[in-house]
Amino acid sequence: MQAYFRRFRALGGKSVEGVVQDSLQRSWCAMITRWNRMLRANASFVEWLEAREEVVGNYFCGICVRERVCSNAWDVGRICYVQVREGCAVCGSSENFSEADWQREVAEQPLGEAEQAWLAKYRRALAECVAHKTGN
Repeated sequence: MQAYFRRFRALGGKSVEGVVQDSLQRSWCAMITRWNRMLRANASFVEWLEAREEVVGNYFCGICVRERVCSNAWDVGRICYVQVREGCAVCGSSENFSEADWQREVAEQPLGEAEQAWLAKYRRALAECVAHKTGN
């Protein structure tokens, strides 16, 4: 449930760290309300969440994609690839990991199919943002 909550908050561009308790409580209640409503309607909250992430991720120059890549890394105890590439506001790690550090971790613990898909989206979004900023 914690992973779903992190992803639910990320849909609105919000993290679960550094937030006042009241805000987290309201957000948690909103997620549970949606979960229960969908359960009563025989709908899948997880499928809804994935569909929303897809839609939102396509519109925000990789912001939500960054959060998802970070969340995936945290879920499996891996170095956050966003932190490696550009610094990550979600995990806020102050460590400077290199691409080689990340590659070693992936060699030891290969990426799952979903992780690979999100990483590909992140790389595309990053390339698009760089191209947009440089006018290419």
